[in-house]
Amino acid sequence: MKFNAEQTLKNRETFITWKKLVHYCHSMIEAAIPHLYLSSLPLFTQEDEKLAIAFTGILSIPSEKVFTAKQEMKGILYGHENDVNSAAFSPDGSRIVSASDDKTVCIWDAQTGTQIGQPLTGHDGRVLSAAFSPDGSRIVSTSGDNTVRIWDAQTGTQIGQPLTGHDSSVLSAAFSPDGSRIVSASSDNTVRIWDAQTGTQIGQSLTGHDNWVRSAAFSPDGSRIVSASDDNTVRIWNAQTGTQIGQPLTGHNDWVRSAAFSPDGSRIVSASDDNTIRIWDAQTGTQIGQPLTGHDDWVRSAAFSPDGSRIVSASGDCTVRIWDAQTGTQIGQPLTGHDSWVHSAAFSPDGSRIVSASGDRTVCIWDAQTGTQIGQSLTGHDNWVLSTAFSPDGSKIVSASTDHTAHIWDAQNASDTNSSLINHTNSMQSQAGSTSIQSQQLRSTNEAAHPLHITMSAISSANGVDTNVSNFFNSFQFS
Repeated sequence: MKFNAEQTLKNRETFITWKKLVHYCHSMIEAAIPHLYLSSLPLFTQEDEKLAIAFTGILSIPSEKVFTAKQEMKGILYGHENDVNSAAFSPDGSRIVSASDDKTVCIWDAQTGTQIGQPLTGHDGRVLSAAFSPDGSRIVSTSGDNTVRIWDAQTGTQIGQPLTGHDSSVLSAAFSPDGSRIVSASSDNTVRIWDAQTGTQIGQSLTGHDNWVRSAAFSPDGSRIVSASDDNTVRIWNAQTGTQIGQPLTGHNDWVRSAAFSPDGSRIVSASDDNTIRIWDAQTGTQIGQPLTGHDDWVRSAAFSPDGSRIVSASGDCTVRIWDAQTGTQIGQPLTGHDSWVHSAAFSPDGSRIVSASGDRTVCIWDAQTGTQIGQSLTGHDNWVLSTAFSPDGSKIVSASTDHTAHIWDAQNASDTNSSLINHTNSMQSQAGSTSIQSQQLRSTNEAAHPLHITMSAISSANGVDTNVSNFFNSFQFS
């Protein structure tokens, strides 16, 4: 079989480096045998990152044949049947909500690690994120089925009809501070605002981005929305009218992974694959000072401290860094200790500690004043840890991993709590809450979908695969 792959790749709009390929496909690569063949080729370009979603489920391996040994060792609680993409604490810290590629949402008791009720079903595609409302009474979830759904957090029943309107996967959603509205970000390049009570869309779609919108969040007073996009820009929107405020915030020269308001709403911090962090005036949209430089790889996340005086960033250069939010200068030395990419970092509620999650399979806790590591690295995950966060009271930490589990750790004693939330069988990509008080692991049960040898016969027999798949392969010269 011959094909002109070089010419095909030259014709693509954007070329993603091999590092990005490995980043997006690491769970597939680690789960598959070395011969990836054509399964990796369509993932080269920014335009076709969505093919990673399209290919999921084309070929699969029964998880009982892959994870039996781990299940016997870990005492897994079955429930989810595929990757866990996010996990977050409720506002009072008593529950955790998880979102999975098995098309379900699960609610867990944060103390015991037991699943509360049945999985929340209804989505027809991967559930990419799930979060509680500010009062903890509702849950919002987003999916590859292009919808947003609202659930009763006590009963697990869906509230009303799905929120429809997006034309592609909905990557994230968040409640407004008062819980009355929801904002969603989608790979259809738009942001939408919804009435959280009725589920109806408020106004028109917020258009302007010309690439995927990765995240969208309300300002602390709920009057504005900030969005971050693969078009290298950050945008600010009027949350009442949906109109864009000022010009796009430009300066980054690669994808903007995240953007967030400061606690007082006066500034915005953004993190980008261009290795920099930038601070912006939330009123004028102008950049404050110079870019925060020092990282020599992608900046995966950036967040303000609770008092807004500092910023913490996590990077693919294996470090965490702390910055003065007023001057933009780095505070102290880089926080070193991880041996692989740091995927996320977050302050504790009182701002005294920082927790980080890494591809080296560990979670680390740091003194936010001195930058020194507190205790030993928290071990227990057996694959990349993608996200981590403190509980609202700072007593626990939740971490999510591509080992198909989530762990809950005792943040005071830096230890595992010995209880496992295990229902999901694929990677967990985001968390909201390190010793594990109750090492709760969420793992799936039935089939773990891994694109292995994606041959032409497999593609031709697949249903509902993105048309870009066929377009991509049609460009090859087969003989």
